[in-house]
Amino acid sequence: MKPTSISPPPEVSNTQITLIRLAGVMRMTGLCRSSIYALIAERQFPCQVQLSKRAVAWRRTEVEQWSLSRPTVPHAQHDKLAAASRLSDGPEPLKPSATVVGAVTSTSRIPTRGRTDTKHARHHLP
Repeated sequence: MKPTSISPPPEVSNTQITLIRLAGVMRMTGLCRSSIYALIAERQFPCQVQLSKRAVAWRRTEVEQWSLSRPTVPHAQHDKLAAASRLSDGPEPLKPSATVVGAVTSTSRIPTRGRTDTKHARHHLP
């Protein structure tokens, strides 16, 4: 019997396959872990490749192709998003509020265990 050799398909033999782990996929796509796995479940994201019993990775070319297939944001929608982000330049500044300086008042629910100094009262339970 003649020995047989297994050769990769022609489209694979000329290119080097790069596998990327989940953290790399998250950086490339901007998606979180749960979103990636949700898209896989919906068959809208490339499936992972099993590396070992507990390790998986993705083919870089498949993730890049998925990224290139994503629709771009039209200029009109992009302008709206940019205008909205300019309007909300972050959270509103905090308004000054009354601060309590000194000991905790008797209406506090922190158990003090008979201590008069309440600095560490929250760490002592009755």
